[in-house]
Amino acid sequence: MTLNTNSLLIGLLAGVASAILLLASGQPSLLSIFLFAAAALPIFIAGLGWSNQASFTAVTSTFIILAIAASPETALVSTVTTLLPSAWLSHLTTLARSADEVGGPDDKLVWYPFPQIMLHLATLMVFATLMIGWLIDYGPDVVGQVVAAFIDAFNQSGEQPIAIQNIEAMTTTLTKLLPFIQSAMWVIILFTAWYLAGHIVRLSGRSKRPRDNMHTSLRMPSLALIFLGGGLVLMFFDGTISYIGAAIAGGFGAGFMMAGLALFHKNTLGKLWRGAALWTVYVLILLFSIPAIIFAIMGLLEAGKPVPMLVSQKPNESKE
Repeated sequence: MTLNTNSLLIGLLAGVASAILLLASGQPSLLSIFLFAAAALPIFIAGLGWSNQASFTAVTSTFIILAIAASPETALVSTVTTLLPSAWLSHLTTLARSADEVGGPDDKLVWYPFPQIMLHLATLMVFATLMIGWLIDYGPDVVGQVVAAFIDAFNQSGEQPIAIQNIEAMTTTLTKLLPFIQSAMWVIILFTAWYLAGHIVRLSGRSKRPRDNMHTSLRMPSLALIFLGGGLVLMFFDGTISYIGAAIAGGFGAGFMMAGLALFHKNTLGKLWRGAALWTVYVLILLFSIPAIIFAIMGLLEAGKPVPMLVSQKPNESKE
């Protein structure tokens, strides 16, 4: 690979920006969640708008800055959960091949299918969840510390103390659910960052890939059904196997939920009540879990169905 000075410079700048956002997200708060999510944006922009060289330079520089300014552990966690997945998804997004390889005209390009990008996204976030769980020795002891901190804060508020049996039940439930929630949230966060970065790059005129029609392209492939089913089955076991199953079910479940939401967006096109319906749906998903399950089921029913190929003209070639 030939080193490109411009890509290296963009990568370094993106790495610095990403590191600053990650360091700023170190303090627990609602804002820290947004800062953590925003840290993926510079990596995505470097990869989608410039090159793989730029995005992986950004990953390397961010890792080095975090290792020095925070700790090697912080750098490793950020790399596994945010940096490398962002660079890899950028790489997949910019993959294309000549249309004549799939029976089309030789002056066109066919871009990497979006359902496969979603499959990679879910897989990466499941792996990240399991990796972090292994690093922190995830289990009832770790969750117990979180529950204990919550109980202390609750008791200090002057409310009636929580009964011991309720604390044990809370710990057991959270131990099962946290890997599910964490994996699902990371899928949603990284997808949102990818989507925003793609929009920014298109506005700048540097986008290589044409815009995907999310209404028809955001679907999960059939293979994802196997992973989701396997994850749900594993959740019925105890111990580590259950945590692994929860992470798998959460990551792929989030993918199916977003596929269901894409279908809902498609089916409400042109309706006068569309805006109010979309806002209501998203608020209900944030407040409750039942709507998310409904949309996940909608996404399941669409899994594996053919999606239109994303095709564009080859660069530097006339359409005539």
